[in-house]
Amino acid sequence: MRRYLKAAAVLAAVALVATTAWLFVVPEPTPAEDSPEAGFARDMNVHHGQAVAMSMYVYRNGSDSRMRDLAYDIALTQQAQIGMMSGWLDEWGLPPTSTEPPMSWMDHNMPIPDDGLMPGMATQDQLGELYAAKGSEADAIYSELMITHHEYGIHMAKAIRDRTDLPRVDDLAESMVKGQRSEIKALEQYGDRDVADEG
Repeated sequence: MRRYLKAAAVLAAVALVATTAWLFVVPEPTPAEDSPEAGFARDMNVHHGQAVAMSMYVYRNGSDSRMRDLAYDIALTQQAQIGMMSGWLDEWGLPPTSTEPPMSWMDHNMPIPDDGLMPGMATQDQLGELYAAKGSEADAIYSELMITHHEYGIHMAKAIRDRTDLPRVDDLAESMVKGQRSEIKALEQYGDRDVADEG
C-alpha cells in the first residue's frame, strides 16, 4: 500500500512539473480589450454582484434554514468567482469596465432593456420588493428571482464556452453551468415545498 501511495505521489509530482513547464513553454494568449473573454469577465462580475447582494440579504432575513444555507453558498461561490475574473482582467492589463454595451461580446441581437440591466437581472422594483420582505416572503421572492438570474447566467457561460480557447475560462464557465443548474433544482424544490405547505 505504501509503495502504491509513493508511486502515485511521484506520478502526481511529475504531472505537476510537466504541466507547469508546458505553461512556461507555451504562454497563454492575452485577451484583447474587445475579446469575448474580457466581455464575459466584466459582464459576469456585474451579474454575480447582484446575486451576491440578493443572496446575503436572504441569508440574513429569510426564514427557511435550507434556503438560507443555499443563499449563503451561492454568495460565497459567486464572490469567489468575481475575485477570479477580476484577477484575470488585472492580469490581462484590462480595466474592469468597458464602454461597450453589456453582452456585446456575445454577437447576438438580444435586446438590453432601457435600464441597461442584462437579461435575468432583477430590476430596481424587484429588488425593492425583495428588500422590503422578511421571512418566508423573502425566501419566495428570492427563489423566483434567482432562478431567472441563474438561467441567464447559464446562457452567458455557455456562450463563452463557444467563443474561448483559454482552458481556464472554459473550465470556470463549465463549473458555472453545472453549479447553477444544481442550484436551480434546489430553488425549484423550495417552491414545490412551499406549494405543498399551502395545500
